[in-house]
Amino acid sequence: MVLMDTLRPDHLRAYGYESDTAPFLTALSKKGVVFSEAISSSSWTAPSTASLFVGGYPTFHGVVEGLMANKVRASEAPLPMRIEINRIPTDIPTLPEILRDNGYRTFGVGANPNIGPEIGFSRGFDRFKRVAPTMGLAHASAKQVHAALSGWIPEIRGSDPYFVYLHYNDPHAGYAFASPPTMLKHVREAAPAARVASYDAQIRYLDEWIERSFAALGVAEDTLVVFVSDHGEGMGEHGRIGHGCCSLHGEVNRIAMMWIAPRLGLAARRVDANASIVDVLPTVLDLLEIPAGESLDGRSLLELMRGAESPDQGEWEARSLLAHRAHVKKKLESWAVVRGRHKLIEGEDGLVRLFDVRADPGEQHDLSEQHPDTVESMRSDLDKLRAARRVESETSIGELSVADQERLRALGYVHD
Repeated sequence: MVLMDTLRPDHLRAYGYESDTAPFLTALSKKGVVFSEAISSSSWTAPSTASLFVGGYPTFHGVVEGLMANKVRASEAPLPMRIEINRIPTDIPTLPEILRDNGYRTFGVGANPNIGPEIGFSRGFDRFKRVAPTMGLAHASAKQVHAALSGWIPEIRGSDPYFVYLHYNDPHAGYAFASPPTMLKHVREAAPAARVASYDAQIRYLDEWIERSFAALGVAEDTLVVFVSDHGEGMGEHGRIGHGCCSLHGEVNRIAMMWIAPRLGLAARRVDANASIVDVLPTVLDLLEIPAGESLDGRSLLELMRGAESPDQGEWEARSLLAHRAHVKKKLESWAVVRGRHKLIEGEDGLVRLFDVRADPGEQHDLSEQHPDTVESMRSDLDKLRAARRVESETSIGELSVADQERLRALGYVHD
């Protein structure tokens, strides 16, 4: 399982991008199932990846902010700064825990500071490493992820079966590892064309190292491979750059999702039905014939992946998918519901907007006044999904040094 942090799908050839930013992924996509309308449960890493790991929305696992530092004035903040961190409740099993309990050896490498034990992401792994960035950088590179993985290769290849989770952070803000002239340290100050070129260069860099890691692992046709991103990245759409609080528009909420498993009966196809990051866990378990929990928000996509039902018919079209983004300190939050061709966003400003995401994928034309019945119906769906909150997250206390704070600030994880 490969999570490509901050990778928006419309910058991949498999999703129609003119430039082939990721030749290795493009080649693999031609052998697998590509979900064209997949969304995340949020628009940033901690809640989205928690949803991936447990098959539930933020209302299920309670991870809303994760490793987000709400900074106060230095004169009021003793060092190291102490922050409260959301954590996946220990009574909710994670994917690596489930797989380990079913006989898999489990290995995980993360390059994002959120992907670590504080939030519960190391649970269930026999071997886990969060890679520290090199001096002066906010996050580790794909090259560093590969180096960490390489030390385990003999053990991984000697394990039958095994599960490997690789969390790359390279397309994230800063785009620090692309070579000049595409490297930018201050993305928000760059010209739009330079920003896009730098972002695309980072995707190409990531693609090269994914290919090297797959070669080292000996990934073959008997390996189930899942590619997914946790959220996207704003490039100026809706007046925003990056993926800060609290937008849930498509540029930050749509994700890439690709499945490659020829020997499990998955023929190459494109699926246009709506899907969510919460569907990954139940689908993996279904493919591996492992029972899933009964209270999951996600559902297996296997029948769609095998072409058993048209994505334009029946319950798949009527299904409502949820997304949420919060800034607890400022008491701001946004909600979104996607159903069929429509997306309803209840924004941080309290306004409700409706979009036809198939006719208007850029979400530029608010249709709420033209379709009040659809708004009312989807708001009812949103209320039901919101009311289904099952848990409050557990919390832990983390300490941040000045260097930690600066790294988090570079990633957009410090709010003044």
